[in-house]
Amino acid sequence: MTFEQLGNEGRTVDDAPQLDANSGLVYFGNRLCPFAHRAWWALLEKQVTGIDYIHIELGPNKPAWYQEKINPFGTVPCLYDHGRPVFESMILAEYFEEKFPNQGTKLLPEDPVDRASVRLFCSQFGEKGIRPLYALLSNQDRSKDEELQQALVKVLKEFNTRLEKQSSGPFFLGDQVSLADLALIPFVDRMSTVLKHYRGFDFLALPELSRIRDAYEASKKREAFQKTSQAPEFYIFVYNRYANPAK
Repeated sequence: MTFEQLGNEGRTVDDAPQLDANSGLVYFGNRLCPFAHRAWWALLEKQVTGIDYIHIELGPNKPAWYQEKINPFGTVPCLYDHGRPVFESMILAEYFEEKFPNQGTKLLPEDPVDRASVRLFCSQFGEKGIRPLYALLSNQDRSKDEELQQALVKVLKEFNTRLEKQSSGPFFLGDQVSLADLALIPFVDRMSTVLKHYRGFDFLALPELSRIRDAYEASKKREAFQKTSQAPEFYIFVYNRYANPAK
């Protein structure tokens, strides 16, 4: 069984497209990447149409022209707004909120304190929450799995507590999905599947992570999330290179 990295909404190109004042909104993404998932989910929540989605293959097949001519960081996602670039996933997600404030889902609250709380959650998860997920998945020394599992749970419990303190759920702000959820859930979507499959570790089954589980379950009911997520079999296939790099 094989899975393509390309989603139905995307197209491939052989070289860097012309990006100027007449090129509209051009989005560069990939379906396997949780960072790209954040921004594409935000775009669909904002009900933005008319986006030119260009698929960028990741890994050894990533085209050289992408970093040379489009994104100097070499990462997805990025977007060109009539020739002007916007880089990094959460910056791009907030860009969609600011550019299209009067349509779709409101992803940032009006209250400035709540806005600051959302931004802090996003920043802290980026700094502390992502690395331990990949550390456990990529670890090749089975004797270290338990230690890495404990380290991961410790970090995730911090974010579970942040969710609990902010609201009664299911999302960070209660009934309203926000950028905080978009920062977290694409990683939960992938890692809950691949860590259970490759490492036998089901962190969503832990009672101390119930708020993260609630936010994930609520996200899966949203149409925009459903259109941007992938089947578990897809994640298992594409993340094999992290779990078993020698194979």
